[in-house]
Amino acid sequence: MVEDSEPFRKFICATLGRRPEFQIVDVTDGLEAVRNAEELQPDLVLLDIGLPSLNGIEAARRIRKLASERKILFLSQESSFDIVQAALGTGAQGYIVKTDAGSELLDGVDAVLAGEKFVGRRFATIVIATESHQSSLLLAMQARGLDMGAAIEQGRYVTLDAIEALSTFMLNGMPDSSLFLKILGSLIATATANGQQGRVAIFGECVHLLWAQGNAEAAIQVEKLGNQLAQKYSVDILCAYSLDSVEGGMDSHIFREICAEHSAVCSG
Repeated sequence: MVEDSEPFRKFICATLGRRPEFQIVDVTDGLEAVRNAEELQPDLVLLDIGLPSLNGIEAARRIRKLASERKILFLSQESSFDIVQAALGTGAQGYIVKTDAGSELLDGVDAVLAGEKFVGRRFATIVIATESHQSSLLLAMQARGLDMGAAIEQGRYVTLDAIEALSTFMLNGMPDSSLFLKILGSLIATATANGQQGRVAIFGECVHLLWAQGNAEAAIQVEKLGNQLAQKYSVDILCAYSLDSVEGGMDSHIFREICAEHSAVCSG
């Protein structure tokens, strides 16, 4: 266990201590975590992110490099999509937000030790995409060991056809702001597990469809409305454009305008 807050470290020890089969070694900084992982070869590394000496994400990378079979479960106060993605991108098997540790820690530990992936229940996803992309995304996440059946059953994974979504908020060729915010707000409420405040990631293809239809102005307006949505709710929005059609096909002025509405632009 790697945690620099003494009160929270005591809480974790007390929670894990309910299981007599667990042997717990606790350390307080990232470099010490890497050394202990190499020397002790633990079954599981329970890892915070905000650590002295070396942050948890870099510590996880080093641990995985030294011993790729070590299982890692992050336990952090961070809940943004970028941080969670970076943490799981190290090869870690799970992520729990600290405020949910009381109800999720033991379940998460059991799942990871059993070779499964575990992501805290406060995280939810809304996918607004074509049917073919919905299917491929679902298969990709299942292939990574995520329990998508449970996420769907709990309402934490919500899908909507992108063409149908456009029909609900487009008026006279342009997005209606009140309809957009009302419909997306309703989806966010549905995706938030058990009515508790959670973090929602929205993956959407509506903007690409509008651009592909030749309605670049509407695509840019939807991007702007997405930014308003992100200010109102605890959401991370990922807008998908097909590189095959964008590269060499999108006017450079439009491309710059669309990029300007995003905090980051990635290709892959």
